[in-house]
Amino acid sequence: MKHELPEELRKELAYYKGPGAALSGRDLVLSYMANAKRGCTTNELLTYVWSVNRTVMKRTYFYQMVYKLRVAGLIITSEELTDGVKTFEITEAGRAEAQPFVRSTAHGTG
Repeated sequence: MKHELPEELRKELAYYKGPGAALSGRDLVLSYMANAKRGCTTNELLTYVWSVNRTVMKRTYFYQMVYKLRVAGLIITSEELTDGVKTFEITEAGRAEAQPFVRSTAHGTG
């Protein structure tokens, strides 16, 4: 028997995304990478997060997040270079955890 959790409780749970809730930078990075046809650069990922949330993610925070995603086995650093820059690629575990892709009209992401 499936029990519905009360709305008040669901709002307190870390995984709950209420209607209109902004996705975190981590969620957006995984979503973008899961939808990408090739590896993603830091600049592409930072621009995408800004285009969806209108939030500037600091590079230091971004690299800390990427480190944690790598340790968790959700992404890898690719040896492939895009415009002379290393790229990041999503793993199957990361793809399984990714939120649905959010389209953005800015910078060709949707």
